[in-house]
Amino acid sequence: MGTQQESRKLNRYTSLPILLDLLRRRKIVLVDPSTWEDRNDADIIKEYQKKKSFEIIYGMSQYRR
Repeated sequence: MGTQQESRKLNRYTSLPILLDLLRRRKIVLVDPSTWEDRNDADIIKEYQKKKSFEIIYGMSQYRR
């Protein structure tokens, strides 16, 4: 049997307008969660980073136009 390869995937749950914007621009912007307004989300991401021993972690923030 073949060797297992590490699977890298991006999970994202977002609104339709944000998705359409991502598809139109063909770009994804990742920011440091410590800059997010939603402290709950930022704190959860920080805990995940510690638990997984990641050196750095970025995420998408819901933005308003």
